[in-house]
Amino acid sequence: MKFKHMSTEELAKVTYSSPATIVRLSKKTGAKNYNHFKILFLEEYLETEKLDELLEAEPLNKKSSITEIMHMLPNLYEHVLKKNKVLYR
Repeated sequence: MKFKHMSTEELAKVTYSSPATIVRLSKKTGAKNYNHFKILFLEEYLETEKLDELLEAEPLNKKSSITEIMHMLPNLYEHVLKKNKVLYR
C-alpha cells in the first residue's frame, strides 16, 4: 500500500488538498499527528481485510445453520470490539 510511505505533501497532492488539510484531518480523527493517523488507519484497514477474508471463508446467509452462526459470532464480536477500541483511543 503506497499510503504507508506517503508524506503529508504526497497525500495532499493525490487527494487534491493541502498538507495542512491532511494534518487537520489526522487530528480530527483523534490521532496525535499524521504518523499516528497512518498507524491507526493501517490497523483499521488490516482489521477490515481480516474480517472480509473471514466472511469470505465462512459467509453467513439465510441458509446458515445455528451452529455456523454460533461459530462465526465470536469472530464478529472480536472485530467489532477491536474496531471500537481503535475509534475511541
